[in-house]
Amino acid sequence: MPLRYEGTCAHLACCSAHAVAVADDTPGSFACAGQGGNGCSRNVGAFAPGFTCNPLEAGRYRQPNDPPFLACNDYERWLSMPGLTNKECGQRYLVCYRGKRVTAVARDRSASNVSGNRYYEGSFGLLLALGADHDARENLVSIYTLKQTDQIASDPHCTGM
Repeated sequence: MPLRYEGTCAHLACCSAHAVAVADDTPGSFACAGQGGNGCSRNVGAFAPGFTCNPLEAGRYRQPNDPPFLACNDYERWLSMPGLTNKECGQRYLVCYRGKRVTAVARDRSASNVSGNRYYEGSFGLLLALGADHDARENLVSIYTLKQTDQIASDPHCTGM
């Protein structure tokens, strides 16, 4: 399946319509100047990424009154998944690419693009750990729950064969 690059923490804070506005002096927030490229919502002020999941509590969506998650790190390995459910929040998945296996945590629900399609997206840290190109439009990977051992053992993306 295609895996796309979700973007840096700063991009998610400054360009996502789901980013959370925070006080200017909030540690871990990003100062957004209202500038950005195509698809950027041009947030102005201090913002934090608005991940779908509450990373402090597995199996739970972030609620409107939850404080923003202010520990976004570009080198962490996370997935943004289409149709992400409460139950999937915080679960670990195995991502395979050209024989390399890397675990990642489900943290966000991927947004649809203009055509209505939904994609799996990965953090910079995930793509880096896989040896995949974050500048590529897509990298073809396999994604499994950790219990799918038979499928993992026979998948060429996981075995490198």
